Amino acid sequence: FELAMAAIAYLASAAWTLSYKRLLGCAPCPIRHLEAMRVGASVTVPWAVLCLLLEDVVGEEAFVAILLLGLVTIAGATAYAVRVMKSRARDQQREMVEKSGLRQAIVRLVDQNS
Repeated sequence: FELAMAAIAYLASAAWTLSYKRLLGCAPCPIRHLEAMRVGASVTVPWAVLCLLLEDVVGEEAFVAILLLGLVTIAGATAYAVRVMKSRARDQQREMVEKSGLRQAIVRLVDQNS
């Protein structure tokens, strides 16, 4: 029972992170890639709980292999999501700088002082 409750709590945490922006209109964290890390971390506990619950069914050797394969998959997916989110954030920052006219203002100031 305790394992199931832990799994439900961590799944609820992942769901909250994913739905926060839609519900409240702002990101749960100003550093976007931390959202991906939080979801990835939240999914590992339910995966481990599921594996523990199925350990008697699949056997000890298969349990270890399935647990590790799942954790490696979750870590890989999380790392990929972090990379994508960081890349998008960089692109958005560049776009904002270009739209702001900041570069042109700096060039004008440098030209005036030269």
